[in-house]
Amino acid sequence: MILSPFFRMAGFASLLSALTTSLLLFLPEPEAAGFSAKLALHSNELYLLKKWILLFHPMFAYLAMTALAVHFFKSKAHLVVPGMFFGLIWAMTEMAQQAYTIVALNNHWRPSYQAATDESVQNAIFSQLNGYYPIWDSMYFLIILGFGIASLLFGIALLSGNKFAKVLAVINILIGLFSILNFVSDYLQVTSLLPLVSLWYEWFYSYLQPLWRILLAVWLWMLAHQYCRKETELNLAV
Repeated sequence: MILSPFFRMAGFASLLSALTTSLLLFLPEPEAAGFSAKLALHSNELYLLKKWILLFHPMFAYLAMTALAVHFFKSKAHLVVPGMFFGLIWAMTEMAQQAYTIVALNNHWRPSYQAATDESVQNAIFSQLNGYYPIWDSMYFLIILGFGIASLLFGIALLSGNKFAKVLAVINILIGLFSILNFVSDYLQVTSLLPLVSLWYEWFYSYLQPLWRILLAVWLWMLAHQYCRKETELNLAV
């Protein structure tokens, strides 16, 4: 089986996910203080750009994740198979969340509310606008849970690799652990964890997340080179 092109593709996908992560973290967030300002976001280019970036980000990140699963499948299937399952929950839910935001909220409800002249129509759309946020939050519930568990499982699998892989492992375990702690503090109302979680996201996460994805891209390209050498040796032997 020729795997080297697959690992190169996965490395490139990881690099793209580092780019999308950085854009999402460091591009400014459009200000929308009141109801009218939030309604107008459907025509704000920066706001919509970030939603489209967030739609594609899980695609790139999940492709990179599949390479980890392929590499560790024989030795760590008990970790990477459930890791792929929880990763799929995260990726699909995050893409669905952004599709919901782009299409339902910004293509339909917000402009329709602004254009409506009948009060009963406005009231009907207003109830849909109000319902958007609990549904979005319910999706985030799954996103952070799936992402946290997947990151933790793949981090543990990476501990069995070389020194480079062990560095990736430590960072990914931290990302997964704090994602789960964030889930516990927000949705299970364990407020005592909030200072620790806030410290992580304010000072570390924004830098470690894109760094991890860049390092993963480098490691996957190194794997591609190793697989290419093995494939060449096998072809020469035949």
